[in-house]
Amino acid sequence: MDSCRHRVCRGSLQLCPFWTCKVVHFYFATFSKRGLQKTDYESEYREKNKCDYLKYFARITERLYNEFGRFVPLKLVIIYTADVKRGTTDPVLDTGGVRMEIEEALLTELDADSIWEGLKRKIESGEELSDEDMMRMIIYPLTFRGRKAKQEAVARAIGLAKKI
Repeated sequence: MDSCRHRVCRGSLQLCPFWTCKVVHFYFATFSKRGLQKTDYESEYREKNKCDYLKYFARITERLYNEFGRFVPLKLVIIYTADVKRGTTDPVLDTGGVRMEIEEALLTELDADSIWEGLKRKIESGEELSDEDMMRMIIYPLTFRGRKAKQEAVARAIGLAKKI
């Protein structure tokens, strides 16, 4: 568990390969000596999701405490698609006795044209894509609002990926 490139599997707390990606939902948790970062993807903001996040954290905290005999720092990052705008979410759950802060990443704030041009330039010039570039390729369609725009971006990304 000393590696920084692992994730906690959904539904269990065994360590597995770092990435999982599903069309509808993905998340991973990175564990390092500094603690655990759980990252989740959402296409819309729901206040109720904070209850689920709190349950995840309770289970993870208990499991890690039982395994290591200490509390491990936890951090939650939510990646919102371009359908969610800043100011329409509340990144804090505060019940008076429990406080959880969520770090938000809003894909609406990314420059889709810049991402596309950078990927296209690298692929067309035969340059090898880095891990970060691969993540940009995955995220690119999510920077568009609405189902149709996302589907068109997925088709463009697949067409570009075929050139690799």
